[in-house]
Amino acid sequence: MQEAYVWCNLTSGDAGRALWLLLLPFMVVNLAHWMRPAAPARPRAVRLYGLLVRLIALTLTVLLVAAACEVALDLVAWQCAGARGCARRHFWLAFLTPDAAQSPGVRRWAALLGTSGGWWAQPGRRLALAALVPGGLILLLWYLSHRTWSAYESHRPLVQGPDPAPDPDGSALARPGFWYGRRLVARLRAAHTAAGLLTVAAALATPAVRFDHRPGGPGALDILGRLLTACLLAGAGATVAAVCRRGRDEHRVDQRLDPHLLRRLPLGALALLLLTALYTGWSRPDWHSTGRLPGDPAFSGLMLAQGLLVVVLGVVAWGMYRRAATPLTPAAETDIDSLSIPGPDSAPPPGTGSGPAPGIGIGIGSGPEPGSDSDAGTGPGSGPEPGLGPSLGRDPGFGPGAGPELSSGRDLGTGTGPVLGTGPGPGLGPGPGSGPGSGLNRDPDLSSSRAPGPGSGLIRDPDLGPGPGTGLGPDPSPRSHPDPSLRSDPDPDLGAGPGPGPNPRSDPAPRFDPHPRPAPGTHGLGGPATALLGCALGGVMSGGVAQRVADWLDGAGGTISGPPVSLTWQASMIPPLLAVLLGVAVRLAAGTARLARAERDRVRREHPGEPEDPARTRAIAHTRAMAALTDRAPLVLTVLSAAALVLGGGALAGALVSGRSPDGAAGGTAAAVQIAAGISQGLGSWLVGLGFLLFVTWGRRAYKDRGARRTVGILWDVGTFWPRAAHPFAPPCYAERAVPDLTWRMATWTEATGGRLVLSGHSQGSVLAAAAAWQLTPATRARIALLTYGSPLERLYGRWFPAHFGPAALAGLHRDVACWHNLYRRTDPIGGPVRLPADGQPPVDRPPLRDPLTYGRTPEHPLPTPILGHSCYQSDPAFAQVRADLLTRLRTQLPAPRGESAI
Repeated sequence: MQEAYVWCNLTSGDAGRALWLLLLPFMVVNLAHWMRPAAPARPRAVRLYGLLVRLIALTLTVLLVAAACEVALDLVAWQCAGARGCARRHFWLAFLTPDAAQSPGVRRWAALLGTSGGWWAQPGRRLALAALVPGGLILLLWYLSHRTWSAYESHRPLVQGPDPAPDPDGSALARPGFWYGRRLVARLRAAHTAAGLLTVAAALATPAVRFDHRPGGPGALDILGRLLTACLLAGAGATVAAVCRRGRDEHRVDQRLDPHLLRRLPLGALALLLLTALYTGWSRPDWHSTGRLPGDPAFSGLMLAQGLLVVVLGVVAWGMYRRAATPLTPAAETDIDSLSIPGPDSAPPPGTGSGPAPGIGIGIGSGPEPGSDSDAGTGPGSGPEPGLGPSLGRDPGFGPGAGPELSSGRDLGTGTGPVLGTGPGPGLGPGPGSGPGSGLNRDPDLSSSRAPGPGSGLIRDPDLGPGPGTGLGPDPSPRSHPDPSLRSDPDPDLGAGPGPGPNPRSDPAPRFDPHPRPAPGTHGLGGPATALLGCALGGVMSGGVAQRVADWLDGAGGTISGPPVSLTWQASMIPPLLAVLLGVAVRLAAGTARLARAERDRVRREHPGEPEDPARTRAIAHTRAMAALTDRAPLVLTVLSAAALVLGGGALAGALVSGRSPDGAAGGTAAAVQIAAGISQGLGSWLVGLGFLLFVTWGRRAYKDRGARRTVGILWDVGTFWPRAAHPFAPPCYAERAVPDLTWRMATWTEATGGRLVLSGHSQGSVLAAAAAWQLTPATRARIALLTYGSPLERLYGRWFPAHFGPAALAGLHRDVACWHNLYRRTDPIGGPVRLPADGQPPVDRPPLRDPLTYGRTPEHPLPTPILGHSCYQSDPAFAQVRADLLTRLRTQLPAPRGESAI
């Protein structure tokens, strides 16, 4: 039997989740927390790294609220409502203007809300009224965070008794409290809510305090303003102290909360905000609004603080990387070269897994494909909470009496079977089939034309020996000579299916090419670079909103002063940054073109004697070259972050030194400098606005279009896999529901039946499979075999999150599970080899699968076979053979399940 776990509705099921795009900067800075270098022997450095990321996340919250204050308080209530020309164009501001408007419609509107030029016209009262906008935004963020906290972080993981001694080389994902961040998120939510409310209070109090502190000002109000300022500073200190407290406690399931902090901190900030609004709204008849609010130093200070924090974070990360950097033994790639996989014409001998074998399989996937007959949410288990469905299907790929299988996949094949969760939340119940080809799968290819695979999933059997007659063991032929110079031309894709090329079992000439070595990483600076990227995204979004609203209010121009100078300088740096990125793109395009030409020669050598089809050769070579671009992501991030840091520092210096916009600061210089400054400022302003409009348009389309919403969900698969350890307003972590679901299912089934499992996963599903396996006890992990395909475990997660998916962590998982096989293609832009040394066990990585299966037309494939890339691994003949090898390595004589109620 097979079971499939579907998690798509945790990331893209509800239409409102498309609005999570607006929280993208928070998600990015939260990722930076998990991208630290591995430093198991430096706990103080690890805590300092987490503290710095949490402080950067706090500045992002302040930046977002400050942008809302800039729009509502400065541009609307202070500048436009205080300027006769701007207020005349916007009748809804009539009751806030100091001068009565002449239009009858405006007069009627003003009569409803108060006499124009009367009570609401004073600047302090206008500001107090406009503070409802940023205040409402903070309350909305608090509500969303609290709601998702109750639905995700509050799900308790499985507690399986006393923990054994921790493995020094193991992953932190094996700790019992890793997927239970309830306490930390609650504390950070209170702190960030208080920080936002205090930011609004500061924006309200600053202009009033400056007005009252002038010579001859009201003495009582001046003293009250000083007291409020002291209280705001004390509240800010308490907020920073709450953020600086100890971070995550992963070594135990911490069910405690901090009720005094959760209530007193945000409620105290709210009380200060109300008092500040009352103070600012106090009558000051001789107060008039001119120019901008004194908020420019605030944005400049935020930019400076973020830059300094990122630099310090980079120093800490670099120190951790240098201390932990040791020469690593490369993976035994010659073991991969010496393996062979029989083609489909050579069936495995009897007894290689085709007989009855009791077991279970659980699949992890994102649900049915668009256009399929199945509709999400139609099965029993489609409700908002997980549930255990009554039906378990049989796997037709195993014959009568075949055991259940734990798999995870979007490619759920045909037929019926248990699917965990097809509604708003995960659930276990009959769903869109887990037929012969299910697996842990979140495949971005949503094509409805894919064929069902031959089968996958959690199956069980304990024999760790090589399978008899499967052709998957080491080949003692001379082809496996470790010296590459003694091999003939490598053939990376041989042995995966019936192709026109030579059969690897009969032709001694072809060799498997070793995995391409990973591209140089970020040398421990991936986390700081990502944090800087999150700050840049927050700055662009803030500046884009302010600039677009200013242009809309100003109309023809000249009536208002516009946004702060620092935001204008920041927008002016976008054209130079795009020029740098254009240079990187040109370099990558040239390298990709060179690689494609080299791959064309390789493709020709892989198919000797075949009539060449130039278009077919180019298509295969181009797909391989484009797939290799994933390995150049560290270069792009490094250049982007370095350029953003330098240009951001230049923008901050220009704003502080000149106090004017770039074109104004360039006055009196050379004509070329003035022209460049004007072009950069104008183009940057439009690019910021255009980028924000495109961002909102994409979110609106995703809100209405299920296909676009799934595309957003793919982005969220990686971004929201990690718990909210830095920013409580980031989108919630779906793994805090998915991993406990899988862990409970596997642990209870093995305990009830005494059986073994094969856990299969595709793409992001393989990451969930590894995370769920780590959460099991060592005794239970030893009863599980892993089958991963199209897996980003090493290619993406191992490089970008080395502290949790590094070589030591993956090697520990390999030692703990019964056996592990990994499939990948050279045309896959996401999946790749795991690159683990064999250490006396069968190697994890199989030779790269052939893609396409055949170069030309064959009797078995009369039509040209498609280039599959990241999708349809289960339809490859090698998939069934590798699965048979896993079945063989696990014992076939297993105890029968102890009753259907255990499933």
